[in-house]
Amino acid sequence: ENDLILDPFVGSGTTLVAAERSGRRSVGYDTEQSYVDIAAGRLEAERNRPRYHTYDAFQAELPIEVFDGMTIDERREHFQARATSDGKKAQDLALATLEGAGFQIIKEGVKLSKLGIQFNFEVLDEEGRPFFVDVSGAFTTARPGLIRTDTLWKTLGRAHVLSSAPIDARLLVLTSNLPNPNSPGDRALRAVGPASVFDAVEMFDPAGRDRLAAYAQGSPQLPGFWTDADLAPLDGG
Repeated sequence: ENDLILDPFVGSGTTLVAAERSGRRSVGYDTEQSYVDIAAGRLEAERNRPRYHTYDAFQAELPIEVFDGMTIDERREHFQARATSDGKKAQDLALATLEGAGFQIIKEGVKLSKLGIQFNFEVLDEEGRPFFVDVSGAFTTARPGLIRTDTLWKTLGRAHVLSSAPIDARLLVLTSNLPNPNSPGDRALRAVGPASVFDAVEMFDPAGRDRLAAYAQGSPQLPGFWTDADLAPLDGG
């Protein structure tokens, strides 16, 4: 922290924003004034971005009911535009979503050093069962969330490593955008199976919020991302 980061080809300012988020100072240059203006605007938005620490504070800014009744594409477009324009991080939204569902937040930034992996949150349901939460993908103007291939494969890698370890914790994947149905990314995510990924939820999908609320109360896995046929072997069916 407090190091100085120099980007001599700053473009739209992604490096400056990343430096601000990680507590660094930053300097950027570009020969195109339009890029300089965009980068300066993004950096200013990041500096002014609200950091939500409670669900109520987040609700006051963005009521989740605004998404009810929308189609999947409409919800994604609205959510993406609002999140991008407001400069919110996916982790901020995930924290609000988890608290709103009723989970107890145990820890942020969970490192499993012996396994070489880390997750965004560790949470408990009402019965004290632990979950690790992987917040996968950022808000970008192109290929957000798990639509981005490299993000998807990193998520799958963490899920596989966790499933191979003797750890009694379920894995929830929260994202802004799941892979499109029947896409290669969708098939890859489904290939890991519900034994490795307890559920994959698009944040602010009303059905996904309902499942998260049920899990927070101690419910077993529900059909949603996984189908009844996917879950049947886990129930001995």
